[in-house]
Amino acid sequence: MLSVGVVVITRPPVPGTCKMRLARTIGENKAAELMSAMTIDTLQLLGRFSFCEQVLLTTENIHDTPIADVAKSSGWTIKHHQPCPFADLFEGALYETVLESDIVLFSVTDAPITRLESLELSLTKIINQEVDSFVMPATDGGFNMLAVPRDIPTNLFENISWSSASVFEELIENLKTAGLSTHVAESYGDIDDYQSAASVYQDMLDKNATTNNTYYLLESLFSL
Repeated sequence: MLSVGVVVITRPPVPGTCKMRLARTIGENKAAELMSAMTIDTLQLLGRFSFCEQVLLTTENIHDTPIADVAKSSGWTIKHHQPCPFADLFEGALYETVLESDIVLFSVTDAPITRLESLELSLTKIINQEVDSFVMPATDGGFNMLAVPRDIPTNLFENISWSSASVFEELIENLKTAGLSTHVAESYGDIDDYQSAASVYQDMLDKNATTNNTYYLLESLFSL
């Protein structure tokens, strides 16, 4: 059975530096609170699995924050990286951040994952070597999670128009070029602005996913 290490990539929840499109509508402090809530929910969700390595990767010091408290109490190692292009960030995390795993699972923190079953299915497929990789798409054309073998070609993250609506399609093409079979998991919506936040809130209501930190913050914004 293959071993899996997970790398959660997030921004520190500092007002004025994160979720800026959303902050224009709800304010910088509330946007930073939402960034913190989504990161904590991601750590708690992934903490339900038995990963051989758990790394939280961020650009700045997040010690003495609720994120750090959750990470430390649930076995996450906090590491920092210098600001860099996304291709360099993912490549560096793949080869330098987790060192003992056969498979590396990347997760960003912009999309609340409301169905644990979808993630469980995807992980089972890759651990049992039914597929070589899996991608969990974002509804805006990006991706929320990606699992790949550590020994993939170093150019997997190149020739991708990062922060565009074509990220997912270009990543899938790179996986095909690398000869990797890929399972595409259920897609989820990112929270980037007020409209996408409202859409995610409605999706959480529809799926009765109303017990995490992100939901409670969104409820405070949209239930009035």
